[in-house]
Amino acid sequence: MENYFSVLPVSQNFDLEPGKIYDGVIKVVNPVSATVDFNYIAAVTPYSVLDDEYTADLSTKSNMNQIVDWITIDNPTGTVKPNEVMEVKFHIEVPVDAPAGGQYAAITVRSDQSKAAQGDGVSVQNYYEIASLVYATVAGETKHEGEVLSNNVPGFVVSLPAQTSVQVTNTGNVHEQLISKITIKNVFTGETLFPVEDDKSTFSDVIMPGSERYVTRNLSRMPALGVFEVTQNVVYLGKSYPLTQTVVTCPLWFLILVVLTVGAFIGTVAAIIRRNIRRKRLD
Repeated sequence: MENYFSVLPVSQNFDLEPGKIYDGVIKVVNPVSATVDFNYIAAVTPYSVLDDEYTADLSTKSNMNQIVDWITIDNPTGTVKPNEVMEVKFHIEVPVDAPAGGQYAAITVRSDQSKAAQGDGVSVQNYYEIASLVYATVAGETKHEGEVLSNNVPGFVVSLPAQTSVQVTNTGNVHEQLISKITIKNVFTGETLFPVEDDKSTFSDVIMPGSERYVTRNLSRMPALGVFEVTQNVVYLGKSYPLTQTVVTCPLWFLILVVLTVGAFIGTVAAIIRRNIRRKRLD
């Protein structure tokens, strides 16, 4: 059985000033279901994105991940026993000449294979690594620029889940937040289908500087057949972009059934007409 672990938080934000030192911490969790101690190695890597779907790049260096050289980790190696949590502490020492704007890094945690062992009652350490992202903004002249390229809600859906989409750009020098809020109502009854109870209806996505991002959301609680009013309100760089769309959902099998039924009806009517015509000719 593999010894799965987790790292918290997934990401954290820092507001930095040149010449100052900041402290941070991540937590390495070895779950209660684990059967062996987890030996870890923590390291700092650059963080950027490769495409509009935000495939992570943990190797390419740029001016916006100089922070990698500013971070030191107190306990880069250690052991976490089952059902325990280890705090991995780090420090950010910001140079006095640090450039203003965004700086990005990932603190990665992986198993220490040099300490992994096999044998009776001992499981193999896992081979994957997990990253906790560091989003930092250095004080100074920051540029907040970008635009919403598209905000889409589908009008006709044949298979669930239906999805909305948003595409935005960030041409500034610091990361931004894209906020999306979705509501779904039944057109005929007026009932709010989403959000209800503990549904999360407001979503936040980080938009990295110098990037374009394409974000999709599944439309939850929408039945496979019906007519609905869907609103997606996007807030970006202080501006709101609301969109309301009537969405018709109809499963493919139902469409085929309708087509076959209509086809059969038309064929029956045509056959009756032809038969009547032949009768008239014979008369």
